Amino acid sequence: MSVVEPRAFSSKGGGTVTIRSAVEADAEQILRNLEDILPEPYNVTAPGEIAPSFEEEHAWIAAHREEPGRLAIVAEVDGRVVGLLDFQRGPRRRLHHRGAFGMSVTSPFRRRGIGDALVTTLLDWARAEPGIVKVCLAVYADNEAARRLYEKHGFVVEGRRLREIRLDDGTYADDVLMCRFVDP
Repeated sequence: MSVVEPRAFSSKGGGTVTIRSAVEADAEQILRNLEDILPEPYNVTAPGEIAPSFEEEHAWIAAHREEPGRLAIVAEVDGRVVGLLDFQRGPRRRLHHRGAFGMSVTSPFRRRGIGDALVTTLLDWARAEPGIVKVCLAVYADNEAARRLYEKHGFVVEGRRLREIRLDDGTYADDVLMCRFVDP
């Protein structure tokens, strides 16, 4: 089972954020957050491109709780889910030592240390999860705030996919591949 114990972190500007495993009861809030986040820059998924049902989101959360090597954690402030991080281990034997994650924080709660708390929790979990050696991610090349956060946690650039993302206006963005090894 892939779960983490709830952890409280101090938020920049005051208050507390709790990082905990996502539970099926979070599905509605996660879906609402998805509607708000998709139109913003730095999303590979365009608005309207995916629209999971409540049942699909519920099943997605359950799979992350039940399957080893998968993790879904949320950031909660005053009972409201304001951030999500999901990690999935490589599906094949030769890729099973590594996994990739994606993360989002709703705009009113950014720059408060919530992303930092989510990544800290992921890395602590990955170090304790048997067989995970490498944690990976992809980030828009010009998303400097996200890149600084990942670098702060020891992630390094391991590659760049040129013109990987085609934006709605016809321009392109590069995707930067970053990783961090969690074992000594």
